[in-house]
Amino acid sequence: MSPSLETKVLVARSKLCGSAIIEVRDYDEALLAKFAGARCVLVATPSPSGGRCTSYSNLIMKIMNCLSPISVMARVRIGHTPEADALESIGCQFIDESELLSVADEKNFLNKHELGIPCVCGCQNLGEALRRVGEGAVMIRIQGETSRTGHIAKTVNNLRSVMRDVESLRDMNGCALRHFSARIDAPFDLLVETKRQGRLPVPTFAAGGISTADDALLLMQLGCDGVFVGSEIFDTEYPLKEIENIIGVLDSRGDGGFGETNQSTAEKGSTADQGV
Repeated sequence: MSPSLETKVLVARSKLCGSAIIEVRDYDEALLAKFAGARCVLVATPSPSGGRCTSYSNLIMKIMNCLSPISVMARVRIGHTPEADALESIGCQFIDESELLSVADEKNFLNKHELGIPCVCGCQNLGEALRRVGEGAVMIRIQGETSRTGHIAKTVNNLRSVMRDVESLRDMNGCALRHFSARIDAPFDLLVETKRQGRLPVPTFAAGGISTADDALLLMQLGCDGVFVGSEIFDTEYPLKEIENIIGVLDSRGDGGFGETNQSTAEKGSTADQGV
């Protein structure tokens, strides 16, 4: 039997919140990320279209075996259950069901409740985020442009949009919540829980165009629990220093405020739920 959603969310919180997940293209980049203090690396697929191959699996296993205790995340195509099962079978700690790769199933995402390991999904708005959580995603990656490099302005715009929608829930009664749920095509129960917590009910990261410590700090100030940093950072003149600076900014902020937010919102939950 697969672990419960709550258990997998706790795993993601304990291992990832307050961190920078560094995308790496090979073992040497993963080693550099570990030296810089990264807690998790995202192994890039050999081709932008995605698809698992022997060399990809071997690289993932080499990083897991040689760089423990660093966590390893790997991408699968949307809806591609065999790819996800294969990653789980080799012991990969996290899966990113990525819209940056070619789509395997145009109508169905993975049933992430059936996976034994935590799964991350991207989104660009609140409705999309809550649909992915409803499918079993334990962490949401608010994405800017769906390109390999992205643009920080688009990431900030999408993050602000999600945060505004979450903030707007505070003043909605049950009828308004049901109307809003239908309008954004979001599961009603998860919308209610988002209102209660005052934030998405799972850890929230940002991705796209994040290349400096100031970029990471901006997104954390806007409410993120952590960030994804693309592999293009290794093409800079001093990649080790750049990654260290980003990780230093996140370390200074603790877990991204997830636990603190849950505690404060739980205290006022009964007030927030009036009319629901």
